[in-house]
Amino acid sequence: MKKNTRHLIAALLTVGFCATAGAQENRQAAYEKSIDFVKCKCIEVIYGINLTCEEDPAAIRVEQYAARHPRTGSLIGELERLKQKSAETWPTDSVAHLLSTAIFDEANRSTYPQSYNFSVNRGRHTDGTLANLQTAIVSYVERHVPTLADAPIQTAAADSIVEVVPPAAFPTERTAPHEEQTVTASSTDSFFSFQVNIGHVLLAAFAILVAWLLVNRTRREYEEQLRDLQFRLDGKADASQLDKVEAEIRHFNEKLAAARKKRLAEQKARASTRPDGNTPTVAASPLRVEKILYLPAPNADGSFRVADESTQFRPAVSIYKFKIDPDNPDMATFSFHSDNIGLQHAIGHPATYIRPVCHETNPAHPGAKYVATDAPGVALKKGDTWVVAPEQKARIRYE
Repeated sequence: MKKNTRHLIAALLTVGFCATAGAQENRQAAYEKSIDFVKCKCIEVIYGINLTCEEDPAAIRVEQYAARHPRTGSLIGELERLKQKSAETWPTDSVAHLLSTAIFDEANRSTYPQSYNFSVNRGRHTDGTLANLQTAIVSYVERHVPTLADAPIQTAAADSIVEVVPPAAFPTERTAPHEEQTVTASSTDSFFSFQVNIGHVLLAAFAILVAWLLVNRTRREYEEQLRDLQFRLDGKADASQLDKVEAEIRHFNEKLAAARKKRLAEQKARASTRPDGNTPTVAASPLRVEKILYLPAPNADGSFRVADESTQFRPAVSIYKFKIDPDNPDMATFSFHSDNIGLQHAIGHPATYIRPVCHETNPAHPGAKYVATDAPGVALKKGDTWVVAPEQKARIRYE
């Protein structure tokens, strides 16, 4: 699974980088195509002809028209040199602003002298020739390369782009009345825009995949911590601790049996000797009957209420069976003892019915049909409560 995930990540990275590289090449090509359109439109304005610049401006041989006049050639050369600049690092203006406004602005006169002189000459006409040209340039950029309409590009210093030409009136070279061309907007995006969108989608998918892997890894870590905590709470984290508790219970039972024997021996010794020296007839002591009590589910702190005691088994209520020590009514051993209803409640909710007073040797599961007591627990009566110390819990298993 991990190997497949690494391969998937590598594939997404490769496709994303290829899409990004392709988008950069298309960006530069679209930028150069926009410059070809500007050259073509300028020739149309100068000579008053229609060159169908909208269809394929790069296929039109504008050089044959530029050769008719030196200043026309200088203008075309100035625009052509703009292609040497990258479409990635223009600091302030968009491509549309650069090609329709910036190159004709007086503030950039030293950088684009031929374009500025052209705009001054055309600006003298009152038929809106320059304004129509600027509108056509903006429309072309927005329709054919919409992603470049606001994309920044970089221009070089004035001395590295064009040769500074003293300002002079640009000569009029029109041979026929200018025919104004109507531009219709297109709602169809270019292939370049589609490429950029694919790259964004791939990068977004990669980011989502990385986030999912991180979240999944964190979730697994928390689940492991929760299982470990549950394991410790169930008393199964350390087997040696459980062995220690069993040893203490055995030692306690041995001491209890020794104390009983010693007490019985003392009672026999006192009964066999009287002050007058005669040995009395020993009457048979009555048979002591072990007292049995039934109690419901324990409290969360591992205790039982004395008020809940019952000498009779109560169906669906009694969960534990207590055997009272005949020699010490304040001490009892207990074991799990219930009917089918109580058993299902205990298996379904071990945290309430089992764990406060018992150690589980195996986890509860839906298929369990019986709760067996491997070692009884010990409870001490304190006031109105039977108390079970942690080291005196019973030991049970689910079968």
